[in-house]
Amino acid sequence: MLVYIIRRSLQAVLVMFVMSLLVFAGVYAIGNPIDILINPQADQGEREHAIAALGLDKPLWTQYGRFLFGALHGDLGRSFVHSTSALGLILERMPATLELALVAMLIAIVLDFDACVATTTLLCGASVLSSPLWLLHAVVKISKASLLLVPIQVLPGSRGGTDRCVARCS
Repeated sequence: MLVYIIRRSLQAVLVMFVMSLLVFAGVYAIGNPIDILINPQADQGEREHAIAALGLDKPLWTQYGRFLFGALHGDLGRSFVHSTSALGLILERMPATLELALVAMLIAIVLDFDACVATTTLLCGASVLSSPLWLLHAVVKISKASLLLVPIQVLPGSRGGTDRCVARCS
């Protein structure tokens, strides 16, 4: 299990690195960022000052390195729209995000429980619902769903679904 957790953690780091590259490159794919950030009627002196102030006059790899270094140290930069720390904006909106995640998790648990009841009834018959073995199966299934960080289908030794329930019914 420790090897599994380490492998998944390394995969997560790789995915975050690739996503940071894609987002960073995406800013330049839509055009020159300075054209979006300053007034179109700005003269050449103002443009050059803004480019130097934002560090856009440096090579891309230097810009990305500064971005990555800052991100690893908790500095996600400043919002151009709100002129404040990007991390501050994220933390300000965190309660609403957590509320949405909690509601989504509760809906998933309720639907998972209903699906477990329906599947057990269809595959094993109504008499199995009085069995404590079925209740244990439902509790374990819901507990796995509640973890959120570990998908049910990829737990070591878990095949997901109701195949174990069906084997116990017969």
